[in-house]
Amino acid sequence: MFFRLVCLLLVIESKDAATNDNDSRALEAFRAGVGDPEGALRTWEGLDPCGDSWEGVACRGENVLQLLLARKGLVGTVPSELGRLAHLQMLVLNGNSFTGAIPHSLGNLTELRYLWLDSNYFTGFVPEEALYNLEELTDLNLQSNPVLCGALDVSRLPENATLDLSDTLINQECPAPPPPPFPSHHLAHHRRPPLASTTFPVPICARLSRKAPSPH
Repeated sequence: MFFRLVCLLLVIESKDAATNDNDSRALEAFRAGVGDPEGALRTWEGLDPCGDSWEGVACRGENVLQLLLARKGLVGTVPSELGRLAHLQMLVLNGNSFTGAIPHSLGNLTELRYLWLDSNYFTGFVPEEALYNLEELTDLNLQSNPVLCGALDVSRLPENATLDLSDTLINQECPAPPPPPFPSHHLAHHRRPPLASTTFPVPICARLSRKAPSPH
C-alpha cells in the first residue's frame, strides 16, 4: 500500500511539472524557427520546457508565464506559434536581431502584460489590431526598430500602459516598397545584339587612305 502511494505521488508530481502540450509545442516551434548562433538556447532540450528548466522560460504549474530572452544574439523571424502561449504574461525579446513582421498571432495572448520587442530589426506594418486585443498590457516597447511602420491608435490601448515607439516609423510615412525586378523574359526581347555580330561598311575615303603613295 505504501509503495502504491509513493508511486501515485510521483506520478502527480511529474504531471504537475510537465508543460502543457500546447505551450510545449509553441516553444518547440520557436526553438526550431529562430537562429541561435551564440548557443543561448542550448538548455532547450527535451520536450518539457517547464520541467527541464529551459533558459528564459518561467512557469506556474504546467503553464508558461514568461519568455525572457533579451540580448541573446537570436536571429531570424519570430514564429507565429508564440501566439499559442495562452497564459503568457511577459514576452521579452529585446536586443536581438529579429527581422520580418511582428506576428499578428500575438493578439491571442490576452493575459500579456509586458511586450518588449525593442532594439531589433522588425519590418513591415505594426500589427495594430493584435495590440488592441491585449487588454492586460501595461508596458509596450517597440523602440529602435527603424523601419517598423504603420498606424497605431494609442487611445485603443489600455489607458495606463507605458509606451515607447521612439526610433520607429509608427504613425509616420512608411517607406516605399522596392520596385519589382524586371522580368527576365522582357529582357530577352529588348536585349541589343552584341557589337561583334554587327558589321559596318568601311567608307570609301577610308579605303583610299590606306593606298600606298605613288612614287615620283
